[in-house]
Amino acid sequence: MLKIKIMVVEDKKLVAVDIKEKLHDIGYSVVCTASSGEEAIQRATEAHLDLIIMDIKLSGAMDGIEAAGKIRERFDIPVIYLTAHGDEDTLKRAKITEPFGYLLKPVNERALYSTIELAIFKNNTNRLLKEKEEQLRALFENSPDAILLIDLMTARIIEANPQAGHLFSVRSEDVFELDLFQAHPCYREKRSIESLDSHSHEHNAIESCISFVNGKQIPVEIFCKTIFLNNSPALLTTFRDITDRKKREKEIVDANEIALKENRAKCEFLAKMSHEIRIPMNGIIGMSELILQTGLNRKQQKYMEMLKFSAEGLIDIINDILDISKAEASGIELDNIEFDFVYTIENTCE
Repeated sequence: MLKIKIMVVEDKKLVAVDIKEKLHDIGYSVVCTASSGEEAIQRATEAHLDLIIMDIKLSGAMDGIEAAGKIRERFDIPVIYLTAHGDEDTLKRAKITEPFGYLLKPVNERALYSTIELAIFKNNTNRLLKEKEEQLRALFENSPDAILLIDLMTARIIEANPQAGHLFSVRSEDVFELDLFQAHPCYREKRSIESLDSHSHEHNAIESCISFVNGKQIPVEIFCKTIFLNNSPALLTTFRDITDRKKREKEIVDANEIALKENRAKCEFLAKMSHEIRIPMNGIIGMSELILQTGLNRKQQKYMEMLKFSAEGLIDIINDILDISKAEASGIELDNIEFDFVYTIENTCE
């Protein structure tokens, strides 16, 4: 395990040596010391520190509080204050620099150890929280969807991402001045906070339109979720521009309608053509039957039977084509009839 690297800033050498020895005894690494605020800043620039123990009262123009503030601002290194004075004015000044603890002189090892461990733990936790906050902020700021955070107690927009300004055609800073019920199109007819809160319990997205004074409309998909910020209810609302999706949906509907029209035209054509073909084919079949009833020799009868068989086969093909076209147009009706399954299969195989 890596040792925690510490700098001790103390203008009294004996006190500095005492603290340094106690830190070594506990198991920490004191990489450097400083006796003034200016020197402490210089050391912080050169060394890679995990923690600074800073005496508040330092000789020179810069005291420990001022030095700690500059170090915290530039290097984000946690600072523990060391002082023999606990007056209220000093503590007020020290609080501004957000210290990670206080140690009163003379320092004992137990207090030293517990204060350092808590400071390191707090600093690590703060860094993790800061990283998570930066990640969430990046997601929020770069989301392709418009996001609004609405205070349900006041019905005011308290947070908005850049995409919200783009969607509502206003500057980012002007988003907060939007009429909430204009920004929330699904609530135009329900001008109440209760309507916003009740809708947040629905998990499905709502499709609506954002309307503008010039008559322009943008179709959007809206998601709502109630959250709590400092125990106060807020409504997290996401607007997704679905203009392109609606355009594609319309193209699909239009293409489907065209396909249906073309299919109906094809069915009408096939029905008409089959009717025109069936009339002369029925005439051929009828005449062939009449000829077969006359006195024909064997060869002539064979030819006429072939003619009749071919004509009937053609009629069956025409009927099959009509059935297929009806099936494509969903216009075919099925009848339930009894049949011999074995005979059907055997006849088909033959």
